[in-house]
Order: sequence, then structure tokens, then C-alpha cells
Amino acid sequence: MKKILLLAFVLIAIISKGISQSNYSLAIPNPKSLLTKEQLIKDKEALKSYHPNPFNSFPEREWDSLIEVIAKELPLEPIMETEKTLIRRKLLDRVTFEDPHLRFIPVLGKTGTLKVKMKKIKALPFTLISISDTLLIDKSFDEKIYSGDRILSINNVDAVSYLESSYRDRYMSGYALQTFHHFSFASDYSIKLVRNNQRKEIFIKGIPMDNGFFPKLYGDIEEKIIDKNKTGYFSINNFDYNKYLVKCLGRYLDKVKKEGYKNVIIDIRKNPGGSGDHFDELFSLLSNNKKDSLSVRR
Repeated sequence: MKKILLLAFVLIAIISKGISQSNYSLAIPNPKSLLTKEQLIKDKEALKSYHPNPFNSFPEREWDSLIEVIAKELPLEPIMETEKTLIRRKLLDRVTFEDPHLRFIPVLGKTGTLKVKMKKIKALPFTLISISDTLLIDKSFDEKIYSGDRILSINNVDAVSYLESSYRDRYMSGYALQTFHHFSFASDYSIKLVRNNQRKEIFIKGIPMDNGFFPKLYGDIEEKIIDKNKTGYFSINNFDYNKYLVKCLGRYLDKVKKEGYKNVIIDIRKNPGGSGDHFDELFSLLSNNKKDSLSVRR
């Protein structure tokens, strides 16, 4: 009977939350935890498995010395995951500087006793351009937000605060920005911005992760055929969801061949990296072994 009452209470709480006013709070922050010297040592050892030559210009003995320096300044109380990540990056950013593909990303753990599922997360529906301490909208998937809008704050958190905890990539997704800033996902978002020299506050909904969000955001591509130059143009903005990418690129190359054009521009200027799966299929599309292959220049 107690279990039934508890279940009923949970259902009522969920329903009440669904019909309540918009929630602009941080939705799923990790619980605080303690960062120790042992964790820094584990980070160094883990790096050996992920990087072919992590000590190329930074000998391991210097790593050990840096660990000792960082360890002396570690907080004595439990801290948020974002703060832990920033401290751990003091050790790893040297390698990231030499190899920008190596990133240290905070991991979303458990909230209470329930593991947060990706499909429950609702992220910001836009991508961004970062210039110094300024955040501009690059592409928007919400009609209320325009390309070129300058973000002042998101749910009352200043844009500068988001940037302080993120890698300073020129192009970034709203999802990445939120991940690095205390997993600041919410069901609704209050966006304060500047548009045409006027300040505005705009209220929008987040994009659910299970609504084709990642292919739409990371797999976002632009393709066109430049008839004047008899050339195709295809942008690859991220090497994530590569299966989707290979399918789109293959279909596009067939279209260019049908037009009788021999050249294709592959634009990866906005691409920060990603995963290497399906790369054999990707490279096979760009192979020059076949007689009818297109001339591809990177």
C-alpha cells in the first residue's frame, strides 16, 4: 500500500510540474563531490590510453610536478562538476593546446537515484559564434531567435560566465555551452539579447534530444551547386553522427555527378572535430581510384 501511495505521489508531482509555470532553473546539475590528487594521477594515466604521444613536449616528470602544484590548491570541500573540470583541465590543457582534438568534457552522472536520460534533456535551439567575450547566434532552430543576435544572458546567467567554463571555439553549439556550465539544461529558456542595438528578452522552448536534435545540430550541413564555376559545395560542421553524414554526402555527390561537374569544395572551417567512426566509408566517397571520381580538394 505504501508503494502504491508513493507511486501516486510521484505521478502527481510529475503532472504538477508539467502544468506549472515555466522552469528556468538549472534542471539537472550533478551533485557536488571531492576532487583529490589521486584523481589527477588517474587523469594522467588515462591520457596514455587516449593519446599516442601525450608527453611529446611536456615530459612526464613535468606532469608529475604540475600535479603536485595543483594538488596543494585543491578545495577541501566538495565542488560542482564544472569546477572540478576546470581544475583538472589545468593538467590537460597543455596537450589540448598542441592537439585541439583532445578535450576534457564533464560527465553527467546521476541526479538522486535516477540516471538522467539523454532524451529527457531539452537544449538550447541554436549554434553560436564566440568572439572574445561575445556570443552571437550563428544558426537558429527557433523562429524567435535570429542569426546575428548577441546573447547577453541565458536564464539570468551572463554569457561571460558560460564562456569562462567552456573551450573558446569560434563555433560552438548551445548544447556544448550548457554541458560545460553545470549542465544548465531546462525545459524553457529566457534569452536576453541585443538585436539592432535594442535589448530584448525572449522566451523559448528547448529542443528535446529525442527529436532528431543531434543530426539536426551536429549533422547540420549546407550543400549547393555553383553553376557558374561548375563546382559543388558541401560543408561538414562536425564529425559526429558520421553515418548520417556519409549518407548525405553520398547522395550529394551523386547529384553533382548527374550535373556533369568534376569539382567539389568540402568546407570544414566550422568543424571542431568529433568521432572517427564510418571514416572508411567517408574516404571511399572521396577516393580518386575510380575513373569517374570527382576531383576533391581540401
